[in-house]
Amino acid sequence: EFKMNRNIKTVKNLWHEWYIGSTKCPSVEFLEETYANKRRRAERDRIWFSKRKTVIRVVHDLAEQNGINKEQAIKILDRYLIQNDKTLNFVSQSPKVVKQALEGITE
Repeated sequence: EFKMNRNIKTVKNLWHEWYIGSTKCPSVEFLEETYANKRRRAERDRIWFSKRKTVIRVVHDLAEQNGINKEQAIKILDRYLIQNDKTLNFVSQSPKVVKQALEGITE
């Protein structure tokens, strides 16, 4: 049973876990395509997944709304978190606030 890493603090590391994975664990994307929600039986795992998926969506939205690539959006979002002393949890709870704050930023 795979559990998402609870120690990830940056968007860059979350993105890596989500789309690339590691030598010990396949990517979240692969697991979702293969097992869907069957692997998230515990409520806390479903909540954690949902929160992290929101952060991934924010990256996609920032890239699209600002006409930049995903790597640039990740850097901008990580910088925003550091400069404003925010966490990934903040992004998952306030995605509209974050997207509005970063609207028009191109690095």
